[in-house]
Amino acid sequence: MKNKISLRITGMHCNSCAVSIEKALNKLPSVKANVNFAL
Repeated sequence: MKNKISLRITGMHCNSCAVSIEKALNKLPSVKANVNFAL
């Protein structure tokens, strides 16, 4: 079963923040994350 969830994350100041969050989320089982700093 696939669910898509969109979240607005505040406090990111650069692309490195987005990469850090994406890596942390992708370590979770059954999670495929894509964080876009540009939005």
